[in-house]
Amino acid sequence: MKKKIMILLILILATEATAQVPTYQLETILPAPACYSIDLSPDGDKLCARMMYGDWDEGYREFDAHTYEVVEDHHPLGSAPWRGRISADGQYLWHTVYYGGKVEKLDLSTKNTIVKSIDVGSWTYRLVFDSSRRYLYVGENCPGTGIRR
Repeated sequence: MKKKIMILLILILATEATAQVPTYQLETILPAPACYSIDLSPDGDKLCARMMYGDWDEGYREFDAHTYEVVEDHHPLGSAPWRGRISADGQYLWHTVYYGGKVEKLDLSTKNTIVKSIDVGSWTYRLVFDSSRRYLYVGENCPGTGIRR
């Protein structure tokens, strides 16, 4: 008898738990093909999404974060702009150049003006700011070795 009550109790609890799981639906809101890097400005007004415009024509598409309208297309940006992060003031986009081993600072108020380029070694990979966006950390990928720093 105890086994049957236990099984019945488990079934009731499982039914109750599954009835409370919300249903999610995926909606595409940004027209940015091949996007694998996106960042929101600290003030919440801009979105920058990495995008493929065509064969070896890569860059970033800037959106209004409230309406999702395209503000500007920044392309071409050289040899595989990989990861991008918006500066603390929202005026610049720092992005890695995967095959060039550098980090570039793109002025978002212009179409394609790179205001700074920093050589950081081999193949750049990840890019992250500290919580105050004062320091920018750059990861390095060492192809063929399985090492990512």
